[in-house]
Amino acid sequence: MQKHIGSTTIIDEPFEWSNDSSLEVFANAIESEEAESSTARSRVKRKVVNRNHWTASKRLHRNYFCEEPKYDDDFFEDSTEYLRKPTTHDLQCSFQAHEERHHLPGMTGSLDCTHLVWKMCPMEWRGQYKRGDHEYPSIMLEATASQDLWIWHAFFGPPGALNDINVLQQSTLFLPERMGTTSYCPFSVNWRTYRRGYYLVDDIYLTCSTFVKAYKYLTDEKEKMFKTAQEAVRK
Repeated sequence: MQKHIGSTTIIDEPFEWSNDSSLEVFANAIESEEAESSTARSRVKRKVVNRNHWTASKRLHRNYFCEEPKYDDDFFEDSTEYLRKPTTHDLQCSFQAHEERHHLPGMTGSLDCTHLVWKMCPMEWRGQYKRGDHEYPSIMLEATASQDLWIWHAFFGPPGALNDINVLQQSTLFLPERMGTTSYCPFSVNWRTYRRGYYLVDDIYLTCSTFVKAYKYLTDEKEKMFKTAQEAVRK
């Protein structure tokens, strides 16, 4: 039975192969499509990186594990101090240093994220690690440091398509606060005592008691002075 809709004819009957030639046509079409797909895949050339694992293994053994290593135990212990969480004494020293140098009492440090370029990112991951305002795929790094360049927090690995807020939600920076195990390190401003310090951040971060951002809309000279000082210290 046939139905006509405008210039289109619809056949309302079960489809049957007329002869073996129809199967042959479809088989040839499938083989042709597979051949074109295989040719397209062969055109994508992957860059081969020569990784000398044997030399790297020898260097690692010579630096740390031989009888007379290049780096002794004292050097190895000092290098692990960078990512150690600050104690109450460390925070008090940081408060004092920032207040004397920048006139910002209670400042723990600056918090920010950066993009590290990943040029060898696999093709199938580029949509996850590439953002429109960056030319290459990247990996996010969140870090904070004290006034003497002691990096005591670093969170590395989130895809470059994320922003600073998404990275903060994944990092362990505020895990002690959520677990109730953070150090009690108060400071006072204008005769008011606060339980813990704060970080200087940019405008993308959410409003929080531990984040201090610059004034977005300036109304007087004092806010202008604070904005200038905050941006100078944060960078």
